[in-house]
Amino acid sequence: MNLKKSKAGKSIPFGDLKNGFDPMPRRLVFLPLAGDNLKYIFEILHRLEGKNPLVGYHEAKMFDVLAQIQLIIASAGNEPEPKKNGFELFSKALKAIGDAVKLVGNIPEKAIEKAAVYRYGHLCYTIHRTYKSNNIPVPKEHLKRVEKEVSLLEPIAEDPKNRKMKAKLVYVLDEN
Repeated sequence: MNLKKSKAGKSIPFGDLKNGFDPMPRRLVFLPLAGDNLKYIFEILHRLEGKNPLVGYHEAKMFDVLAQIQLIIASAGNEPEPKKNGFELFSKALKAIGDAVKLVGNIPEKAIEKAAVYRYGHLCYTIHRTYKSNNIPVPKEHLKRVEKEVSLLEPIAEDPKNRKMKAKLVYVLDEN
């Protein structure tokens, strides 16, 4: 692939472009993988903002999206490995948002605290629906998480979005 000439006048091969090209010093550099970069970013954020639920909120959102992608791949290909990866990523998302919710306490007041509580409820509901759609029995510990989330949503249920999430989770508890 001859997109740009380097200082030496040679063309840049496609493989080198794929691995990363630093145009300033006109030399090739190997960039770390995006997944590794995300790990490092979240590690830094946890160290700098360990008491801020925003970090867990975004980390949970990332794992949630990755989990859903893996489950879509699993359903399309009927392979067990992506399904296993999807559930592992859901577990990581639940841990991340669970840690954020622990920082919130019992009564969320700030907008980010309310958002973290809502995300926790959304994730609990998504995981419950995933269990049901895959004909997997819902573990008792998950139902306890749902009960905890209903109690966390109680003080902020005046918001229609939170009220709707609470209703979904109450339905989950009634269903089991």
